[in-house]
Amino acid sequence: MKRRIQAFTLVELMVVLAVLVVLAGGAGVALQRSDHAIALQAGQTLLARSLASARVHATLTGRNASVAVPLDPAEPNRSLRAVGVAVRDQAGVGWIPAGGWLTFPPGVALVPPSAAGNTNEPAAEWADLRSSGLKEPLAVVGGVTALLLEFTPRGTVVGGGGDLVLAPCRKLPAGGEYPFVFQDPDAVRGLTVSAYGVTEWIHERAGF
Repeated sequence: MKRRIQAFTLVELMVVLAVLVVLAGGAGVALQRSDHAIALQAGQTLLARSLASARVHATLTGRNASVAVPLDPAEPNRSLRAVGVAVRDQAGVGWIPAGGWLTFPPGVALVPPSAAGNTNEPAAEWADLRSSGLKEPLAVVGGVTALLLEFTPRGTVVGGGGDLVLAPCRKLPAGGEYPFVFQDPDAVRGLTVSAYGVTEWIHERAGF
């Protein structure tokens, strides 16, 4: 008895290839989302360490200390993309950097407390997402204009604390009004800081 040899037809091969393409595309999207999640988590850790450092500096020096986030048109690659610590000078007027600026992972930036200085996609979905913990007006830290979250030597927060919202962002071509655009508001993470300086990690939009 002859054994029948089974083989794929051209149509079956095309179906298999189509399925593989779809699976590869899905894997790429999943990998991209995973990369965003890892970058946002690293940004959270950087923010948390900066908050702890600022609080310690305030306690040790007996002067107010701040977490500083650049918001400066002259610093497009650093604006909302870096964080530092600063301490009040002896006169209590200016700010002295306590170390250099630390940059968030690629593709991550800090949402400002108001719409000024950034752009969102789509804009309507970002209305409730603001870094309310960063207080205005702007200050100058080491020659860089920055937003501040300020601690007293007792560990309390000037202005009552608030949220620090990290979001995925997409870089825009050089020469435009903004260096990047925020996207995917449902993927945000960050921290919230109480008036007493207690920090809570937020892992989803509903937490803000």
